Amino acid sequence: SVFQKLFKRISTDNSNYCLFFFVMKRQLQQNKLFLYAQMLVIIFVPLCLILMPGNFFDGSEEHSICISRLLFHQSCYACGLTRACMHLIHFQFKEAIQFNMLCVIVFPLLAFLWARWFLNTLRLLRRNN
Repeated sequence: SVFQKLFKRISTDNSNYCLFFFVMKRQLQQNKLFLYAQMLVIIFVPLCLILMPGNFFDGSEEHSICISRLLFHQSCYACGLTRACMHLIHFQFKEAIQFNMLCVIVFPLLAFLWARWFLNTLRLLRRNN
């Protein structure tokens, strides 16, 4: 197949791994099933976060998965960011700021990137139809 020939050619020259991933990305962007699955994820994940209660991730501090807390017993700049963004989704601004003040910068950036991903996928779907 084309992929086997391409992979064999790339495996002999280590400097061309970027080319392999670029070709694979192009192949996936032309696959309608992949694009529909991607669109489903883009819609489903934010919908799940909206339907969950705002305090869903407000667990105890002792069960943290933060590497900084586990190894060094200190909070990093991102500690509480997931919980803060979850509270922002539910318009609980006071609680969001209490968990992490960076959420006022990070959450709009994430929303912008999500919208851009959604629109790019929608554009690819329309182009492939």
